[in-house]
Amino acid sequence: MPVKHLLKLFADESKLIAQIKNKLDIQNVQDDIDSLVDWAKEWRMAFNYEKCKTMIISKREFTTNNFNPVMSKDDGTFHTIKTKSERDLGVTLSEDLKWNEHVRKAVAKANSVLGMLKRTFTFWSIETFEILYTTYFRPHLEYGAPVWNPYRRKEINLLEKVQRRATKLVQSLKNFDYKTRLEKIGITTLNKRRHRGDLIQFF
Repeated sequence: MPVKHLLKLFADESKLIAQIKNKLDIQNVQDDIDSLVDWAKEWRMAFNYEKCKTMIISKREFTTNNFNPVMSKDDGTFHTIKTKSERDLGVTLSEDLKWNEHVRKAVAKANSVLGMLKRTFTFWSIETFEILYTTYFRPHLEYGAPVWNPYRRKEINLLEKVQRRATKLVQSLKNFDYKTRLEKIGITTLNKRRHRGDLIQFF
């Protein structure tokens, strides 16, 4: 299955990554797609066409307007769906290469879990909070963080706001400021944990 461009495979997913500068590049990508479709048919592993999507990371009108790859099917051809953002291995990648959508989804999921925990537990000691928070809540705010660690203050504050509100669940700490609540619980800010994760990843 020879292809001209970078091909990434993971489990049942495949990604073709290419740089488009001219019509020849577009044709080369289409040739690679044709090769992949032929290979899948030969091995009786047909693609799920409805999940085949194209993301264009570019501001050039030539790329945006002219790149529209197709896949052959037994009953004709299928134009891949153009998408502005896509969830890949739990991380939402957007065409503008910004992480605001991923952060928004992570916060929404964490808030949903927090609401469920609030309805389930009526009394929160420091020990109870630490166990429940680190097990069921915080992972939603940190999954894949070395990939998307935000640099804009807006996303940093949005994430921190969730933890700030969560720490108020501990009845004995409600009247303390955020920094003191963190110290008494024995945890740090999410921003500090992301920087720590970056250092670990780099090491």
